[in-house]
Amino acid sequence: MEEIATLIQNGASTFLREEYFYSSVFVVLFAILIFFTAEQEPFMPYTTIPFLLGALTSIISGYIGM
Repeated sequence: MEEIATLIQNGASTFLREEYFYSSVFVVLFAILIFFTAEQEPFMPYTTIPFLLGALTSIISGYIGM
């Protein structure tokens, strides 16, 4: 039983690591896109910062939930 639990835990950790890697790449690229296209004033990140905070909150929630 402990062996199965260890395998499940290792699988979940590997899944989260891979998911967070790909999510991080997407978030960074999309944040750059938002910064240069959607901001009302040049170089004032009023849209980019909330996007990054939302992504960070989502990542933390996924980690806590797993």
